[in-house]
Amino acid sequence: MTLRCLILGGFEPSGHDSTADALLEEGVARGHIVDSLRWRDVVDLADHPMFTSHRYAAAHGIPDVAGLLDEDWIAEALSDDLGGYINTGYDAFLSVHPWSSMICAHALSRTQAKGLLVDYHCHFGAFPIVTHDRIDAYCGGGRVRALRPRIRSRCHIVGASVPRRFHEESPLESRPDTLVVSAGSDGWAIGAMLPAVHSLSQKLAPSRVVLLAPSETSQQHWQDAKIPRSEIVANSRDISRILKSARWYLCKGSGVAIAEGLAAGCRTFVSSSGIFWEEDVAELLKGRGIVADPSLAGDAIFIEANITNMSKQCRLSAELVWNLVEHGAPPKHQPLEEKMLAELLKQAASEGTDILPRTRAALEAGLEKWRAEWREITS
Repeated sequence: MTLRCLILGGFEPSGHDSTADALLEEGVARGHIVDSLRWRDVVDLADHPMFTSHRYAAAHGIPDVAGLLDEDWIAEALSDDLGGYINTGYDAFLSVHPWSSMICAHALSRTQAKGLLVDYHCHFGAFPIVTHDRIDAYCGGGRVRALRPRIRSRCHIVGASVPRRFHEESPLESRPDTLVVSAGSDGWAIGAMLPAVHSLSQKLAPSRVVLLAPSETSQQHWQDAKIPRSEIVANSRDISRILKSARWYLCKGSGVAIAEGLAAGCRTFVSSSGIFWEEDVAELLKGRGIVADPSLAGDAIFIEANITNMSKQCRLSAELVWNLVEHGAPPKHQPLEEKMLAELLKQAASEGTDILPRTRAALEAGLEKWRAEWREITS
């Protein structure tokens, strides 16, 4: 059956654009009618502080300001301002940004529209990041957070999607010893990444260093850095050909950036950006030998089997998301957990003197709530 679908993108130019492209091309290839909505195409968001403040702070050495992005009030405020731009008449909605997911969830709730809503966290960290009763499925590339059953049963590990143009074409050994460096969608992380660039340039001794400069400011920063054997590539929004002809790739801990490097077949180094969720992902993947710390350079240990598996997952991820959409994203049941909850509830309700009566009663209520959610899922 042909579906009418809307892909909800991000706000400013970022890796969310790449994820949206991957989902769009897969949906079209399957014969569905797929539209996309990027907020900056319908509203002038280019310089709005809501979307630039955390990057500005990080670029000036105060990355913890990014914690502001987790505040609950953001989704509600954005929903009031932007919800009216969403046409709720589609069969399915695929959101690649947590705020877009919440805006769409609020819009669908207000209009009582029936379309399927999938929240896709294209990252390797734990998910979901946001939750709403109107979201039908949560997809991501990391582990599922231990949330209540109604949410957790809707979570699906699918990897991090990249467009087909990034898919590996040539084996690593046949590539020139080129190092590609990406410091974010507008180059804001150059300052934090410069030590890593100098380290890799010295220890790997690449014959060519390609410095991606998506903005005039980043071009100036790279020029001032004076990296040996370097070439600045300005304003390139499609870096797939560059990556597929490079041996090494240095990026920050963005899930999309890492996925693009892996899918393109590069040996990927991840530098610190100071943003806490990117640091967490970088440490996770370094520990599994999928990416490496730039300070290790030529001594880095890459575990080839893990890289191969993750690269394949990145190339297949969009297919997995669409398989879920086409089957209506049914929730998953965990009968063993439901059985365990019944056992724990029996223990909690056993007779006897209790020095924490209110706590016991609250525990019983909590266990019963989780059991009720599993019963609702299986009914």
